[in-house]
Amino acid sequence: MRQNDGVDAGYRTVTRRLGIAMLTFLGLFVGLGMLSALLAEVLAMSGLSAATRNITTELVDSAIYLVSFMLPVLVYDRLTPAHERCSMCLAARLPRRTPMVILARVAVIQTAAVANALLLHALGWTGSWSGDFHWALGLPPYRGVLMMIYTAMVPAFCEEFLFRGLALNALRPYGKTVAVIGSAVLFGLMHGSLEQILYTTVDGVVLALATLESGSLWIAVLIHFFNNLLSVVEGILYMRFEETTASLMYGILQLIAIGGGLLCLIYLMTHRRTERETAPPEETAPRYPVRGFLTAPMRIFAALSVVQMLLLLL
Repeated sequence: MRQNDGVDAGYRTVTRRLGIAMLTFLGLFVGLGMLSALLAEVLAMSGLSAATRNITTELVDSAIYLVSFMLPVLVYDRLTPAHERCSMCLAARLPRRTPMVILARVAVIQTAAVANALLLHALGWTGSWSGDFHWALGLPPYRGVLMMIYTAMVPAFCEEFLFRGLALNALRPYGKTVAVIGSAVLFGLMHGSLEQILYTTVDGVVLALATLESGSLWIAVLIHFFNNLLSVVEGILYMRFEETTASLMYGILQLIAIGGGLLCLIYLMTHRRTERETAPPEETAPRYPVRGFLTAPMRIFAALSVVQMLLLLL
């Protein structure tokens, strides 16, 4: 069924539901974030030790992060009739040469991050996303454990469920290109940062392709985890070492990760070329225009995300 403007009605319905799910995420993230800030103020006046306050705040923030991403998945599920619900690719299978796949994908994401940082530097950008870890020097070891939970484990799990588990697979019937680009753009907007949007959108493309190629969400979860783990390691280095030393050590680590991962990528691409030559051709999906993606809830989510980006610049 197509509407008068030539856009498939099913496609428009799916993007409308996704827009509502994204607005649910944004409302939960902002609302629960305000409650977290209030809790931090209460804890600051409670007389509890700094360690107790920090652990409580970080664990509450992790729970808020998890709820903010998982509830929208349930909202989408409730809006969708049972026979239209998409598979989230939760099969516990991983591709052959999984360690190499993870290293290769992390290398691509890290390369995009470095390119993004160099572009910002060339433009003279002095925003908040500067990689400044002065605050970390001398922090106690337990903060590293909290960073592991909040920065690596929780985001890798819940972000993948919303964007690769739900958005990617909901759009998959309308073509690989629509599914990959659409879910990646939503992922970039979700971060709410003008400084990061190019990098995170590329990140979304990499994770979406990994999910589709493997047929399993778990490979994207692992890639996401190990990529974020590098940020945790960076923070820990700045906790334990003087800035120049920590920066040098992390630079070497990042170079090794990128170099080793790109070698893995070359190996995988060489072997995949042979497999593609014997594989049956993929079906060509109909083209679905951008106007069908930009339903009212999607427009509102995009507008609010842009407003959030601009507010961060103030």
